[in-house]
Amino acid sequence: MNISELLKQKLLNDEIVKNSYNADDLERVSGILEEYLSSETIDEEVCYNFYKEMKLPYSIVYRSFGLIKEEIKDNEIKRKLNKLLNITAKVYIKKEISSLKTLLLQKQKHDFLLFKAHEEWIEKIVVSVKNDDLDSFPLVEAKNCKFKKYLSYLESLMICLDVNLCVYIHDLHNLIHTLANSFYIFYKRGYYAESYFVFRDLKEQILKFYNTLNELYMATFTNTEKSFFDLIEILVKSKTLFVAVIDLKNLKTMNSVFNENTVTNAKIVLFNKLHNLYKDKKNFLLIQGSSNDFYFIGTDIDFEIFQKEIDHIHDIICETIDINGEKINFDGAIFGIKLDKYTQIQIKDLINYFRFLKQAAKKEHKNIILNNKENHLEEWIKNQIDIKFIKEKIEKKEIDVMFQPIFNSKDNTVFSLEVLGRISDNGKLIPAGMFIDHIYAMNKIAEFDIVVLDKILEKEYLIKQITNRIFLNISFEALKNEKYIKKLYQVIKKIDVDIVLELTEQRFVENLELIEKIHKKNDTYFAVDDFGSGYSSILLVINLLRKNMIRVLKIDGTLVKGIKNDEYLKKAIKIIAGFRKEFDLNLVAEFVEDKETMDFLKESGVNLLQGFYLSMPKTIEELLIEKEERIREIVN
Repeated sequence: MNISELLKQKLLNDEIVKNSYNADDLERVSGILEEYLSSETIDEEVCYNFYKEMKLPYSIVYRSFGLIKEEIKDNEIKRKLNKLLNITAKVYIKKEISSLKTLLLQKQKHDFLLFKAHEEWIEKIVVSVKNDDLDSFPLVEAKNCKFKKYLSYLESLMICLDVNLCVYIHDLHNLIHTLANSFYIFYKRGYYAESYFVFRDLKEQILKFYNTLNELYMATFTNTEKSFFDLIEILVKSKTLFVAVIDLKNLKTMNSVFNENTVTNAKIVLFNKLHNLYKDKKNFLLIQGSSNDFYFIGTDIDFEIFQKEIDHIHDIICETIDINGEKINFDGAIFGIKLDKYTQIQIKDLINYFRFLKQAAKKEHKNIILNNKENHLEEWIKNQIDIKFIKEKIEKKEIDVMFQPIFNSKDNTVFSLEVLGRISDNGKLIPAGMFIDHIYAMNKIAEFDIVVLDKILEKEYLIKQITNRIFLNISFEALKNEKYIKKLYQVIKKIDVDIVLELTEQRFVENLELIEKIHKKNDTYFAVDDFGSGYSSILLVINLLRKNMIRVLKIDGTLVKGIKNDEYLKKAIKIIAGFRKEFDLNLVAEFVEDKETMDFLKESGVNLLQGFYLSMPKTIEELLIEKEERIREIVN
């Protein structure tokens, strides 16, 4: 039996490939095989017939020839068959390589940053293979890819709020580059059959990659406003942000004057102009919401630059747009605000604040309102908080307790935990500055502090796994309350953790006998908070030292916040550090928000550090998880 007859027999009897061939296909394949085996060379155009005329997948061609190779004993014929398969694979690759660009075009429906990252890379792969110019093949590791760079852009950060999907796409990205580089190696060495199967896998992973990207973008822009404000909530923990809402005014009037489609097309033109302004800038983001608003974020800039950008945006909004001869002139109102890690706010309050600014702009007939005033936002929110809501929370004992570590500056071990009472609203904690004044106004501070004490007892076992000492803020009003004093004494006696009571009010200075009584009855020690400010005078500390009632000083936070750019404050900190050494006190610096501040405080002799750079306030359970992770890192 000759080779062509053997091929026909094998193909007709194989369950996988027999349905891929008709009678003409069998004759054509046999003819190609006979022609090749009778000569020493093969024309690539002959192999192209498998692709063009019969449209057979390469996997079918590969299996077809594999079936007869099993029966052939002649090594020379086997060698020729392998060569035929290899050259055929090269033809298939060159004809299919352009499908990589097709994948990109199918998925890239918008000018989105992460879709653009691989345009040039894929184009170079296609061109280098089609032209047999492998010297121009883009050998790029995943870590050096544009996509990796773009992941730190604000647009990408907003897209990647779904952590699981983003981890998946990160892994896919690494795999794609590994496959592309493997394809290059096989193809360069002439192993075209192996190259083809790597190419098919590469194409499949690229498709998965773009499908996942598409899913991320769809999820993000299904509710653009939510995604935008979710991004703010994450960024504000570590960055200074300048955020603006851009409102197009009088659209109803414009729709009545012009055709609604004309106005809609003009809005598209306007957005593209604004989007193009920022699409390639890492620290800016401008997007269009589902309503008529645009949203803007700028990071790593100052207020002056923010102001210039907003003025530029407003100028663009006011430019005339021509839609089929119709002259469209938009008018916009822009409301902006500075946010940083000290801003204590819930997103729903920020949204309401922008609405407030919008109404203020209308009332004052202003097109731009940019708020750079310290604490203006917090003061506004404080005035919006429902006093009844706070009262109900206290009466129902629905108080959360957070803990912020205080670290030893020498070895970074936890010296103590500061206890912080908080109220939550729909799972989001409301910062103390937003509600504490209301609690005092309702005369509920003692009741609030009693709940905090109860929570400490509940968490005692967990607290002891981290530290044997806690700092507890006490109010003068609570110490005048018999119920609170009784509860405080019970907790001090019952709990197997030292409690350091923080004095934070002027009235303690005027009523030292009150805290002296607590000290004598419970052998309890105190910390003087805000040392270096008004009431926390050196004389107060001296009086407390004489009575052996004080162990800790906490530097006034405004001193620590300002030291980076103020040599006088730096000298003041060093003087305070010298004072603490002289009297053998512990000295805590709060508001440690960056490495530069931390390093200076360590060098100046401050022995205890506290601040967001070291740790945010967290639940005791979260702190325990972090402790276990650190232990695992040390062990491993």
